[in-house]
Amino acid sequence: MKKSRTRELVSSLLWIAVVLAGRAALADQYTVPSGSMEPTVQVGDRIAVVKAAYGLRVPLTERWFARWAEPARGDVVMLDAPDTGIVLLKRVVALPGDVVAVRRGAVVVNGERVPWRLDGDAVLELSDAGPHPLGLDRGGGPDFGPT
Repeated sequence: MKKSRTRELVSSLLWIAVVLAGRAALADQYTVPSGSMEPTVQVGDRIAVVKAAYGLRVPLTERWFARWAEPARGDVVMLDAPDTGIVLLKRVVALPGDVVAVRRGAVVVNGERVPWRLDGDAVLELSDAGPHPLGLDRGGGPDFGPT
């Protein structure tokens, strides 16, 4: 009887460890904390994240088992804010080596403004990954960069 309970406890703990490792390395869900992706994604929306999109990480570390892709322009990624540690949802606009700036609400990559067009009342940013609606109700953000 004692062996049976011990075996059951070990089995349960192992199952919990596998589920937690899978959640840490493969997929997870989040609640969107800010309005920076509006109108595409609203504050409070719940999203599923495929953590293995670019490779497989050792659970709960920054080390990689294997990498098979890098983020591309237009990808939507989750990251920890460097100042607060809050998990944020952002769209990739530049890649390593690119020079980025924001001027009067417009994104500028390598000296060229990311194109946009009006579609009715909506402003669509035309990135490599296709059109994305922009919420410019608050002016498009402060000037930034170049960096």
